[in-house]
Amino acid sequence: MMGGGGCASCHGPDGRGGTVGMMMGSIKAPNVTYAALVEEGFTKATIRRAIIDGLDEGGKQLDETMPRWKMNDAEVNDVISYLKELSTR
Repeated sequence: MMGGGGCASCHGPDGRGGTVGMMMGSIKAPNVTYAALVEEGFTKATIRRAIIDGLDEGGKQLDETMPRWKMNDAEVNDVISYLKELSTR
C-alpha cells in the first residue's frame, strides 16, 4: 500500500497532512506533529501504539491506509522526537 514510501508520503514533509491521491481514490492524512496529536488526546504511549498497532488515542482501529510499522523502542522514540521537532517549525 505504501509503495515504498514513509510517513511523509501521506503526512507531508512537515507532518501536517492533507489530501493524498491513491490508486483507488484519495485519503485525508491527519496532522501528526506532536502538538497536534497531543491536542487530539494522544500521549507518548498512545502515539507509539498508533505507529506500531494502528490504534488511535482511544484504542479504536485507525484507517487501514495507516501502515503498522515494525520498530524497536529506540526507533519509535526517534520518530516521536522528530514529531516534536516538526511542531516547532
